[in-house]
Amino acid sequence: MLLLVFLIINITHCDNNNSPNSNNSRRRLNETIDVSGYVKISDKLYRATCNCPSQIKSLQDMIYRTNTLCRPSKIKVRTHNCDQVDQEIIDNFKYIPPNDFVYISEHHLSAMDARESSKSFFCPGGDLGMFMEVVMNVFKYNNNNMLSESVVTDILKNYLLNLSENVNFYYNIDETALNNIKSALNWDMIDLYNIDYKYHETVKKLTIENISDQYIKYLYELHDNKQIVIWSIYSFFNLLWDKSSEKLRINVYPAALQNPSVFIKVDVNFGCEMAEVFPLLDAPIKDKQMLIYSELPMIVKRNVLVKQIRDKFNLGIDDINLIYNNLYNVNFSLLNNFRKLTCSLNSLVKRFHNMKYYNILYV
Repeated sequence: MLLLVFLIINITHCDNNNSPNSNNSRRRLNETIDVSGYVKISDKLYRATCNCPSQIKSLQDMIYRTNTLCRPSKIKVRTHNCDQVDQEIIDNFKYIPPNDFVYISEHHLSAMDARESSKSFFCPGGDLGMFMEVVMNVFKYNNNNMLSESVVTDILKNYLLNLSENVNFYYNIDETALNNIKSALNWDMIDLYNIDYKYHETVKKLTIENISDQYIKYLYELHDNKQIVIWSIYSFFNLLWDKSSEKLRINVYPAALQNPSVFIKVDVNFGCEMAEVFPLLDAPIKDKQMLIYSELPMIVKRNVLVKQIRDKFNLGIDDINLIYNNLYNVNFSLLNNFRKLTCSLNSLVKRFHNMKYYNILYV
């Protein structure tokens, strides 16, 4: 037993050396601190000390930040609005290949759209929806007069500069919206990556009139601060067209109608949370459309953006946790209302209200 304790502490300590062979080396700071605490092994407590990176607050945090402790072997399922579990769905989610558990920093956010066909993390509005919510809520505590299209563009540009090397940032549109924009311009074809300068303002306004993402459309139609939705979309195209970032991508969905029958919220165990590791998931099962909500990746990425905005604007917000908590509450409220309220998205929202709900936890 003593040998096991020694190995845990030794592994924890060695994991924090700046070894070029470590997968986590890019995540660490050079500064270290001594952190003491208790380790529970076989119902016995052992006192231990770790020379940890300065951002570590407890020994437990350090232990759970090792990737080897994020290896879920089973799932727990809770259901709502349905009498029995759909075995086809459980079979699809009960085993995730180990390689599909990836660092959150190494993948983008896809929209909660039933037409999405690639493995991904999913959140309301995808990358751009997350960006909008952060900007809306951070500036609730400050004067909105400091915001403008150019300022929001600069915020997005700074965020893109800090993304991992192979991670891109996506704008989602469908074929129906593209066809509407072409018709309005009287063009036979359109390439949104390359628009002549004299049409920039016209095309940006047409993208607002033809928002494809239902959650972003919901924010635009119902949220008090719709100007931030407009500036956020404009900022994407400003940076796309001036070629100042190579990380911007446009995802085109087919024109097919969304008809999701299942809403799935996915969570992971504490070890995966602390390691910031999450599974990439498939949205469709054969012909069954689903909405998947990967909450943790969205939280991790928006917290990074909150810190960047706070530092960039010297906002003087002493308790950053206040913003985090507000974002959590606002996001929960918006998502809940999006699923339940009857609004201009009447037919889609009515279907959401009657959807089966699953909460899947990987443990």
